[in-house]
Amino acid sequence: MEVSRQEVAYQLAKNTDASGAWSEGIHYQPVGYGPLLHGAYALKVNGMLDDRLARLAAMPSQYMLRLVSPPDPRMAIWERWWQDKEPHGPTRAVQGWGHEQLYSYLHWLEAAAVVRDADPAMARSLTWMWDHVGRPQADSYGMHANHMADFAERVAVHADLVNTIPKGYVPPELNSSWLPSMGATLRAHVGNPDETFLSARMGYFHSHTDPNHGDFVLYAKGAPLVSMSSRVYVVLSTAPEVMALNKEFGWASAVRFGSRDNVGHWAGGVPTAGIYTHLFSDSVDYLRGLGDYDPQQWARQILFLKGKAADGPNYFVFRDSFTPLGSDAKNLQQTFWTIKNPGKKEWVTRTDTGLEFTSSFGPKLNLRFLQPATVASESREAADIHNRGAAEAAPDRHLFTVTSFGPIAAGQDVLAVLYPRQAEEVVPAYTKLADGAARIVTSEGTDFVFLGHGAMQYAGNDISFDGVAGAVRVYPDEVHLVIAEGPSRIMYKGMELRSEIPVCKIIPLKQVKDGKVITNPTPELTPKPALPKLKNPVQLAPGVTRGACTEGIAYTFDSATAISFEQEGVRFVGKQGMLVINENAGTVRCVLRNGTRIGYKGAQIWSAPGPYDITFFPDRIAGRYVGPGRLAFMTMPDGLITQPTYVLDGQTFAVGTDWRTLIVPFMSGEHAFEIRTLAQPAVFRNWQAWE
Repeated sequence: MEVSRQEVAYQLAKNTDASGAWSEGIHYQPVGYGPLLHGAYALKVNGMLDDRLARLAAMPSQYMLRLVSPPDPRMAIWERWWQDKEPHGPTRAVQGWGHEQLYSYLHWLEAAAVVRDADPAMARSLTWMWDHVGRPQADSYGMHANHMADFAERVAVHADLVNTIPKGYVPPELNSSWLPSMGATLRAHVGNPDETFLSARMGYFHSHTDPNHGDFVLYAKGAPLVSMSSRVYVVLSTAPEVMALNKEFGWASAVRFGSRDNVGHWAGGVPTAGIYTHLFSDSVDYLRGLGDYDPQQWARQILFLKGKAADGPNYFVFRDSFTPLGSDAKNLQQTFWTIKNPGKKEWVTRTDTGLEFTSSFGPKLNLRFLQPATVASESREAADIHNRGAAEAAPDRHLFTVTSFGPIAAGQDVLAVLYPRQAEEVVPAYTKLADGAARIVTSEGTDFVFLGHGAMQYAGNDISFDGVAGAVRVYPDEVHLVIAEGPSRIMYKGMELRSEIPVCKIIPLKQVKDGKVITNPTPELTPKPALPKLKNPVQLAPGVTRGACTEGIAYTFDSATAISFEQEGVRFVGKQGMLVINENAGTVRCVLRNGTRIGYKGAQIWSAPGPYDITFFPDRIAGRYVGPGRLAFMTMPDGLITQPTYVLDGQTFAVGTDWRTLIVPFMSGEHAFEIRTLAQPAVFRNWQAWE
């Protein structure tokens, strides 16, 4: 039994990222996760499940809860199906990122039972979902019954957890979420029939997935407006029309490069695939994802501007930018911008500036291109089942219209607004102000949005912006100053907000004062790192000093402006930091306060801004960091040669890898971590010990 406990812990740690996301696509998750959840429950009833392992065992279920859509009118679950077969719906559906399909699943109560003592709040959320899908005790859809339904009778005793759910309860998991290895979810007005939801697939785990990096789904105003198929394997084997369309034209709501029939390499975007920075707030959500598509890197930025009311303006601005992976911009390819709407081709009306999709349920999606000003397009329709007649009888579920905009000239970035609306709701007034800048006038106010391909500057309309991404939202009684990605500066009528990190400030108009500067504090490690003093310092370059110290040799970096230094095996990009190298112990300590890269020879960290204090040992990495969530890349120590694990505040999680590169999510807040070998249990190695 103890070996079984070790194996459950080992497999969960090997497959679960720090947000709970599973290493495989949603369709395959029950195959690996289901038996582990059963094992965790068996450990619990035998008194062998500690709180830490209980939470880890339930986190993949919590992850799937984060992926559920608003109630989908296409989905019907069967309440008490084993008794009276009465349909009940619409219901929320788990978005099947991987090989697609919409799911209800059955593991909710079992996961709640596993974690009810260790984390009652998580148990309440999971029970809420079990209740929402009709309190299933067997597999209503015939999906993975062997993996997820075996313990139904055993866990029924925990149905009393429904009594812990207060009236009107909405799980906190249904807030916007960063799921590092999968992507992100953006939400507003959850629980309202008009709630808005976007799920973006941009992550570094890609087992059992289609080439779907950059894809997204969108629900708003009570309807699916951009959707995946409700069936699995449609681009691989189960839907001939979809298979042909994907091969020749497009399928995922993403970008294709060079030609429409370039499906992209599996699984898309690797090794850099992921969301590198994000902001979640009551006013604006934001994310920036990257993916490599040789010979270019694709950046997709999404700015979600939330209305004050669910039935008001809740909409998105996308920017897609392209950077040559080499130094020559001539290598960039032309692009095709693709979007997939659920329904008939005749429900899509195209223009040279975008399209409007009218759902069979009433709501519409207005898509407007601001960059380029005009673009050619073509729409094609496909059924996701073999029987075309059956698909035409249920077009909102089994027909999909894919619209491909392009060709768009190589090097031309895309700036587009996606505005969900009810039939009677007026389309906003869109005005492009500059590259990456737009004014959007809605029924609630005026939004100025800024999405830069790198740093950008804008001045006009009593507004100035200097940074990467942000917004100024002007209402009759207040203004929202949003720095979606720092470092940035944003100003409205002479009042300025400065920040190194994402932040949103809501200011009453009567408090707006010309000349006032609000400086958002930059996170600092606590306690601050104790740094050695240099002996016999030598300046190697402006802002760069080398000297001896007790531990060995140290390099300090201190500059008012960002510097890039590469010399003597040292690499540094930023303003402030320190390297401490102990050749005798084989350690390299990387202390970064302000910057994006630091390292010495084979011990390198890049991409994630500081602050952090991280030490490379011969066979492990350990340290701490603080700040918003972000992705870090690290070289793997030579002595770390078997399964690495990410030990975050004492809990083991899966870490991303690309050969000898580690992909490490820095979770929001201040954390201590270690990356080391994951200890393997004694399974199939010393079976004689069991005799």
